Amino acid sequence: MRSIQRFVVVIGVSMLALGCAAMRAAEERRRAEIETARSADYDVDRNKVTEAVLSSLLQLDYTIDRQIPTSGYIETNFVERPLLGSMHRVRIAAQVSEQRPHSVAIQAQVLSSEKSAPATFENEIYLLVHQKLTQPRR
Repeated sequence: MRSIQRFVVVIGVSMLALGCAAMRAAEERRRAEIETARSADYDVDRNKVTEAVLSSLLQLDYTIDRQIPTSGYIETNFVERPLLGSMHRVRIAAQVSEQRPHSVAIQAQVLSSEKSAPATFENEIYLLVHQKLTQPRR
């Protein structure tokens, strides 16, 4: 009986270790995707990059407050966004560079009673923009 219990414990610990390793690998892949998206340059028309930023913001339910097409600047109103079970007031400012290949700079301003990282909101947008500009159209 004791040998069966030990066997079950060994199997359980092994499965837990495999699950932890898989989670670490997934976290590393996610970090790599975010870093790629944050540092990406896009050798496409500036309007296409601006369109990707605007559609990403709208897809995430941000409302555009101000857009200056000549400078590539976009700003949203404050909106309520969830993060880790709390709601946060977030405003986004984005800038598409003038020189080709174009890059995107995104800055989140977060007003919240909870400690929250603006990078979390920024990464969400960077990933969507990168996806829109690198995946083939269907």
